[in-house]
Amino acid sequence: ANMPFRLVSSSGWLTFATRLPRQYHYVAQPMTWTGARSHCRGSFLDIATIGSLEEMNQLIKTVPSAGNSSEVWIGLFDEIKWRWSDGYTGSGADYRKWELSYNEPNFYEAGEFCVTIDNDRGWYDAFCTGQYPFMCYNGKDKAWGAVC
Repeated sequence: ANMPFRLVSSSGWLTFATRLPRQYHYVAQPMTWTGARSHCRGSFLDIATIGSLEEMNQLIKTVPSAGNSSEVWIGLFDEIKWRWSDGYTGSGADYRKWELSYNEPNFYEAGEFCVTIDNDRGWYDAFCTGQYPFMCYNGKDKAWGAVC
């Protein structure tokens, strides 16, 4: 949901910001996590960040029904701690939906540092060298404007 707010400065300008929903894009070409991130950064804004159940549901609706593999890369990766590729640290940055029935994240063979999501909405840590379709997003997180 959009969450607008307004600030009136001493100059009389009205400044506003609105949190815009991310626009997700499915890319069917399997790539490694770093390849997917490079592609997303070149064609969109970045590999997908998910900050809420609402955003996750929006992302899932964007993924077509897949025959063989329903897993797709998202932008979460582990670099001492889990973080998003785009550096997002705002509201919802700590949102996670690990597949607990498989004890995720399990860091299998101490080598799974990237994250896939499947059409059952579970998140799995995976080897970053695996090849999966992936989700990109565009649309800035904040839209700023000023009116007099």
